[in-house]
Amino acid sequence: REGMGGNDLSLTATPGTTTTGSIILKTAFRNYSLAERAGVVVFGLLLPLVMIPLGVFLLVTLGPQNTSLSYILPILGIVMVFVILPDHATQTVTLRAVGIETKRLWKQQRADARDVVFVLGLQKKNRRAVMLVKRDNTAVLFGPGLSAEDFGRARSWARELAQRQGIADEGDLNATTRSGAAQAIASLLTKHNLNRGR
Repeated sequence: REGMGGNDLSLTATPGTTTTGSIILKTAFRNYSLAERAGVVVFGLLLPLVMIPLGVFLLVTLGPQNTSLSYILPILGIVMVFVILPDHATQTVTLRAVGIETKRLWKQQRADARDVVFVLGLQKKNRRAVMLVKRDNTAVLFGPGLSAEDFGRARSWARELAQRQGIADEGDLNATTRSGAAQAIASLLTKHNLNRGR
């Protein structure tokens, strides 16, 4: 799309600086809460490091016919690594007047400013995020892992985007539970005539 393709999105800069009107931010593992970092280390590293060798040991010593545990442990350990660790890898967020791009390992999201229907701030305990909901009923969500200063800049950018495009800024939603957040977002989708089941 115009303004969101080609070299226009291929920028490099020091995190938190601007390049040709862009704001480029990077997440860091140290910016997550202590409890979340501990969970990542335990469930994404330590437990898999025990489960995978233990499963292989059981497979070698007991044989494949004697226990299903020898298969379950290494498979579960590998799944935990690939589910937990990528979500906490460094994410690069590029904000500009024409839209947003986020990159993390092999995952990339984009939103053209013209496709955004409304913006929203989210907070659940120590996790904060910015959500940009698009006309096609998808959303770009980012924020966890940013420093407090960078998150403030990202939220200000979202407010300015809403003003520029003449769309709604639905404020900051403080949700105590995942289901509560889901219900609130569902209400906003209905308000803006977006069908979650589409």
